[in-house]
Amino acid sequence: MPIRKHTDATLASDPQFTGGRILVLFTEEWCGPCQTLHRMLGEIESEIAIAEVEPSKNPGLKNAFDVKATPTLYLLDKGDVLNKMVGAPQSWAQLRQFAQL
Repeated sequence: MPIRKHTDATLASDPQFTGGRILVLFTEEWCGPCQTLHRMLGEIESEIAIAEVEPSKNPGLKNAFDVKATPTLYLLDKGDVLNKMVGAPQSWAQLRQFAQL
C-alpha cells in the first residue's frame, strides 16, 4: 500500500483511520529527518497503512494530534492512539517496534 497524503478534510474518511491500523506521519518537505524517515517507511508500507500529513498546511490535524515538531508519528488502531513518537527512529528495529510489526 503506498504512503497516502492526507489533509484536514481527508484523513477521517480513510477507511484505515477508523477501521484498522495506520501510521500517521506528520512531516514537512524541508525537514531532513523527515526525509530519512520517509525512506525508512517505504520499506514497511506493504505491511501497514501509512498516512502523511503536512502540519503547516493542515492546522486542524496539527492541533488535534498536538504536533509540536516534525517528524511526529502516531500508530492508530481504529482511530485510537496506540503509540506516539516525536523525532525519527534511530534504527529499523526501533521503527518496527514502534509500528508493532
